[in-house]
Amino acid sequence: MENFDHVVAGTDGAGCTVRHLRCEACGDPLPYGARLCPRCGPARLAWAPGSGKGVLRSYVIYHRSYDPDMPAPYAVSIVELDEGPRLLARLEMPDRGSPAPGMRVTAELKNGCLVFRPDDKG
Repeated sequence: MENFDHVVAGTDGAGCTVRHLRCEACGDPLPYGARLCPRCGPARLAWAPGSGKGVLRSYVIYHRSYDPDMPAPYAVSIVELDEGPRLLARLEMPDRGSPAPGMRVTAELKNGCLVFRPDDKG
């Protein structure tokens, strides 16, 4: 499992699994970057399983490479997981044209990095 601070991603043999932090007291998912539950404060947190599916909310295309493993241009997105939390991750659009906010996406691990791609089923 790879730990991305707010989410944990790994493979379960059937594809990429994504777990996220959730408050055990109220059940709410933690917002991106939060260390405490906005509703309960310093309540107990736990990793919750997720589907690895979500909706593209926003994205930006970088035209300059800041990492040799990520040649420009590349897209970084904000994805809202079906379970509630939003997170930042790379977006890949293989032969699909331009990304569109509202489109369904699915997570995968690529070279140890969490990446979202368009969901073939939605």
